[in-house]
Amino acid sequence: MGDRAAFVKLVNHNIQVLQRRGIKQVIMSCAGCYSTFSVEYPRVAKFSFKVSHTSQFFTWLLKKKKLVPHVAIQKLATYHDPCHLGRCSEPNKRWRGITLKVLTFIQITIPPKRLRRGKNGVYQPPREVIQQIPGLKLVEMERNQGYAYCCGAGGGVKAAFPDFAVFTAKNRLKEAKKTGAELLISACPFCATNLQDAIRETNDTMKYYDISEILWESLQDRGV
Repeated sequence: MGDRAAFVKLVNHNIQVLQRRGIKQVIMSCAGCYSTFSVEYPRVAKFSFKVSHTSQFFTWLLKKKKLVPHVAIQKLATYHDPCHLGRCSEPNKRWRGITLKVLTFIQITIPPKRLRRGKNGVYQPPREVIQQIPGLKLVEMERNQGYAYCCGAGGGVKAAFPDFAVFTAKNRLKEAKKTGAELLISACPFCATNLQDAIRETNDTMKYYDISEILWESLQDRGV
């Protein structure tokens, strides 16, 4: 799937540019970029710099007291795990084995393929940021972390099937509403666009915030 030759060329180019400039760490606010750099790039080439998502960098800043949230946000919030930051950012080893067909439509893999649905994605850092904000209480949706329901925007769906993408986001919004939360927080620009479209189309009162936005609000002398 896709133009592998072009991908390899871009990977090598980007790595060379970053390493030539002596970059030690690349920090990304885009979940898709983080997943690509941390999971897909190592399959193609080696590099010496560290790859981090902004939520991971924020937790480091908070632990070092370089950022100290001081404005209380007395709200209930729920967090949506982006696919690219969670499941798709889990370490993944290339599967090697055989595939057997049973009754022409059931496939069995030997050895079994490992599902990327564990606890190895970036699940805790965003939650740690939320928990460091005074007054802000985190309530989890029924499906969260490795089992979180997709917002519907990824994989080209938002571009190819926009109506279906928003339909999916509306379902996720319903899950968020069931928690009683007033704020919906996530950490992916694709999720942001699609979930906000769902909020707008349903005239919902829930407010969406990126993890960086809600942290910023807790550093400012103004209300949410």
